[in-house]
Amino acid sequence: MPQINYQLSFENYQEMTANRQTMPSYTATLWVALAGLGLILGGYLYLRLPLPDRWSIVGGILLGSGLLLEFAATLLAFLIKPKRRNKVPTSILQREYRQHFADQRSIEYDQAGFRVKWYDGEDLRPWSTVRGLHDMKTVLVISTVTTHYWFPKAALEPDDHLAQLRTLASTALNSKQVLFRVPIKPTALGYVAASIFDYWCSSVRTKLLIYLAVTVALYWVLCADWGYERQPSPFYFILLPFVLPFCQVLYFLRKHFSVKWADSAREAEIIEDRVTYQTAQARIAYEYRLLHDWREIPGVFMLYVAPSQFHFIPKFGFTPSQIEQFRKLLEANFPSAQT
Repeated sequence: MPQINYQLSFENYQEMTANRQTMPSYTATLWVALAGLGLILGGYLYLRLPLPDRWSIVGGILLGSGLLLEFAATLLAFLIKPKRRNKVPTSILQREYRQHFADQRSIEYDQAGFRVKWYDGEDLRPWSTVRGLHDMKTVLVISTVTTHYWFPKAALEPDDHLAQLRTLASTALNSKQVLFRVPIKPTALGYVAASIFDYWCSSVRTKLLIYLAVTVALYWVLCADWGYERQPSPFYFILLPFVLPFCQVLYFLRKHFSVKWADSAREAEIIEDRVTYQTAQARIAYEYRLLHDWREIPGVFMLYVAPSQFHFIPKFGFTPSQIEQFRKLLEANFPSAQT
């Protein structure tokens, strides 16, 4: 059993934590929206206050400019990809690295499994427990259900250990027979429908109360100035309840078209006890029995790998018999799911 000693570098740790180091910045969109709101309020006050020598055209220009800026902010939010900025300061990352990842470690492996040792313990894992393999730029990640093991490629490349570990982990992930494969990129309609269904499935009462409160506020804002001589059009009362759902549809449409689907898995491998995804850099398997939940709506299966994270599996890639077979697999391994 060969043994490789290694130490993760701070550069390795930065790559390991890249997902939480960056977040989208909507600063430009926010400033444009605030400027538009300020112009709208300014135009409204100018037209409402009893000022001498008031010109209505000035208020109209202010209101029109504000509406144009709000429209521009909407375009910025929906069409322009935001720049990303650091979320976690480098000093905090350096402290976390020194506390938890700067120690000397080692890995031993053979055809049966691998053993990882570090300063306060060791893990011995058979290859059958591997559920993920992520080939990053400077780090190879081998995952089980409970743990991620991070190995610097620079330490594994001598004597071809990197290729051997990658082959052993891949062989373990491919050991189960694939029943069938289905494409997993959802249509825009399926993505929006599943996202809205997921949103309303949790805290329904709270979200419904917020929705009703906002709708009542919109009624009051738009109808408060109507007098007996000028009655509001019935279309206001019909259309206002649909304002928030329409905005929600636009929001999820924007998310669908902003996802980098080319970097995501293109198909799912349906296996008797798990579903497996393959991307250019990673291969990940999720066992049905370890899912947090699963739901089924017209056109889409939703597999919850965490309470607030689910994977889409559209039904258009299944045959009718495969849909029934997949449903039975989920029911057998997770009978308490809400469908």
